[in-house]
Amino acid sequence: FLEPSALWEQLDNKIDPAEGYRLLASCKALLPFDLSRAVCFKAIVESALYKKIGIGSIAVRLRMGHIFNEDFERVMPIERFYLGGSYSLRGYEPDLAPPVNQLLCEGCRYPVPIGGRSMALLNAEWRVPLSGVLQGVLFSDCGALESDRCAAIMPRSLLGDTGFGLRLKTPVGPLRFDIAWKWQKAQG
Repeated sequence: FLEPSALWEQLDNKIDPAEGYRLLASCKALLPFDLSRAVCFKAIVESALYKKIGIGSIAVRLRMGHIFNEDFERVMPIERFYLGGSYSLRGYEPDLAPPVNQLLCEGCRYPVPIGGRSMALLNAEWRVPLSGVLQGVLFSDCGALESDRCAAIMPRSLLGDTGFGLRLKTPVGPLRFDIAWKWQKAQG
């Protein structure tokens, strides 16, 4: 496989930025020795903007990706996109944002992530200092996974959450605590 990446950034603090930007572009090509097997090309673009506003700062991150492959079923599960967890949709367990399947084992149902071929994610947060080493955070996340194509992402597959958290500044980076509530989807 080949996996070139490019990163451009200008940040006031690389571990806990309050001002600046970051742009990452990455692609991955999986080329099998046997060309009759599936060829996979995965592209990801991520952009983050940090801006001081009054006593606090705002952080916005947009991440989008797509896997160029004829058949979603032939994309290896480890190469698919997943959402959920502390750096994604914080109201969902890691990698368990829909779509998910259910595994029935000894009368219990367990969620199993399916993943997607296309992914879009937007995280926004407002950080406010509470004391010298403690910050309060209000945030909202929204994102979607799709196994078909990029154009199919909006709006039926859109998921989101809103919440608050605390950041404790340590010498090795912020220690995070977040609580989030999933957005309710309209039924019908």
